[in-house]
Amino acid sequence: MSDLESRAVTVLRDKDLSFVEIATVCTAFYKSNYNHSSLDFMNLLRDVLFASDLWRHPSYHIVGILKVFCHNYYGYSSLFERLGDQIAKEAHRYPIKSIMQFVVIFATLHNFHKDLMDVASREVLQKIEQCRSKDVAKIIWSFVTLNYEPTDWKLVVDVLQARVEELREEMATFPIYFISFLLSLAYINVYPSDLLKKVFSDGFLQHIKGSYWLL
Repeated sequence: MSDLESRAVTVLRDKDLSFVEIATVCTAFYKSNYNHSSLDFMNLLRDVLFASDLWRHPSYHIVGILKVFCHNYYGYSSLFERLGDQIAKEAHRYPIKSIMQFVVIFATLHNFHKDLMDVASREVLQKIEQCRSKDVAKIIWSFVTLNYEPTDWKLVVDVLQARVEELREEMATFPIYFISFLLSLAYINVYPSDLLKKVFSDGFLQHIKGSYWLL
């Protein structure tokens, strides 16, 4: 355990930090790309989440804590089962960008929670106007990664495609999300000809030539 991790464990264990303060610490770790390896730290976060009534807290604070698990995950299947139950019940209160973050975290950890995914697919249809290019790309990626198909799968895909059409200018600014969206559709054998023509057009290829997003 590094000195930084040791201090974080000491602070979380000995100080009576609020949920917001703990979320701030976690966000700082995540934003700095610090890949901690402390099981003690992760267990403390697990205990905080188990002890919390999530409905009392803003979604972005919950997301801030959960993102840390993407860097260092030790299982915690019972924790994520409980989190999925609580988040699914409260999802109607959350903005679509928070719902996107939740499903991405679960997908990144290959943790499937059917109720959460069902609610997320319904919220996407109801809040599609809130969706940014990032939300569209990462939501469809999460569904495909977890091999999840909602009962109204075709409608969800059609609505997301239509939103991509509306966001063409934004997609041009962030081409990684446009390409990610199309790759995710390819995994489910959906090939929208108009969007494929766009991504392979001379204009689009010239636009992304030398782009920061092409790593």
